[in-house]
Amino acid sequence: MKYRDLTLTSWDEETYLVVSCDSSGGIGDKKGDFVPVSPRILGFHTAQVALLEMLCIGVSPLLLCNTLSVEMHPTGEEILKGIHDALSLLENGDQVEITGSTEENIAVSQTAMGITVMGKALKKDFQFPETFAGDQAVVIGKPLMGERVLEAKRAELFNLETLKRLLGKDYIHELIPAGSQGIIQEIRLLEEREGLVFLEEESNPVDLYASSGPATSALITLEGSAVEKLREDARVPVYVVGKFMKKERG
Repeated sequence: MKYRDLTLTSWDEETYLVVSCDSSGGIGDKKGDFVPVSPRILGFHTAQVALLEMLCIGVSPLLLCNTLSVEMHPTGEEILKGIHDALSLLENGDQVEITGSTEENIAVSQTAMGITVMGKALKKDFQFPETFAGDQAVVIGKPLMGERVLEAKRAELFNLETLKRLLGKDYIHELIPAGSQGIIQEIRLLEEREGLVFLEEESNPVDLYASSGPATSALITLEGSAVEKLREDARVPVYVVGKFMKKERG
């Protein structure tokens, strides 16, 4: 089964294996990189994306696999520090097993890496999130990519700390991290899945088509009466961008 970028497969009669992933290329401190950034920051943000995807549906990670297309010393070591920085923000981060690989045969001139995260969910307890007709569509954080992510204040971005404050809030129907295809991609997928239509606010201040890079923003659906509560709990920018309505037939 698929839920956005997540894959769920039957592990046994009682359990789903849940898999999320993210990758990066051309971002780092090597001579061929296009966006200059420390490998540690790169490792943090790439791991954070895969972790956010899984945590947003209420599944805890058990295993993190890093596939690093760089040498272990020094770049790989720094990337791994960033991965550990991301895991340290989780309550069970020290229990997540880590495995991976590096490139030791070829001297590479450009940084590239991938992250795969695995977890388990009990079938009897697991439910896919749902959005309903009449739900408000809200964006939290700012859609940013590349160097603009580094220039922004952390309090302006959706991240693991924000997610920890929002997990378990019953007024949230869906919480969806956005990626390189922007908030609009998440809206379109939601419309198709739920048979709804998105009506954009005339005063919407968010560029729905802008890339959110390493999940710097997220789409949230909830009842309109809960928007102010979300603002109190999120502690990052909250923007009302529209509403989901029932799709008319014909």
